[in-house]
Amino acid sequence: MELWDIYDRNRNKTGKIIQRGERMLEGEFHLIVHIWIKNSNNEFLIQQRSEKVKNPLVWCTTGGSAVSGEDSFTAALREAKEELGIDLTNEKGYLFEEGIYEEDNQQYISDTYLYFIDLDPSQLKLQTEEVKQAKFEKMSVIKQMMEDGELFIYDYLDELEKAKLK
Repeated sequence: MELWDIYDRNRNKTGKIIQRGERMLEGEFHLIVHIWIKNSNNEFLIQQRSEKVKNPLVWCTTGGSAVSGEDSFTAALREAKEELGIDLTNEKGYLFEEGIYEEDNQQYISDTYLYFIDLDPSQLKLQTEEVKQAKFEKMSVIKQMMEDGELFIYDYLDELEKAKLK
């Protein structure tokens, strides 16, 4: 059972906790994180969702919901470790983008992190319940995959492509 803290539009915890899948009221938000990894070849790590999860076989970046008690940074570290087997604790990265979204009957606060790491995707320890495979791709390929409906829609890819280590 996964529990989520509920936030207001201003990112303040309301004190309410719900179980994943429970309906939120208008003005209630839960926190999600995305983690992008960029290598020195200017490629980004993407992963294909497993057949066992919602939106099976769609490509995306690493991420998920923060569980109750987590801040977004802690959630990002946990998701990278769970899904890819990567410990980002001592890696170079930063909070790249913050957003608030209300779409498809979902309301969520989204924090996107960008890390700069050279790694071999074949060395990743994928959580096979959630991730089928992972690979690095150039942004032009990622954008085409998004246009073709093979990859989730991200509205900040142009800025992400230009991003440098701070």
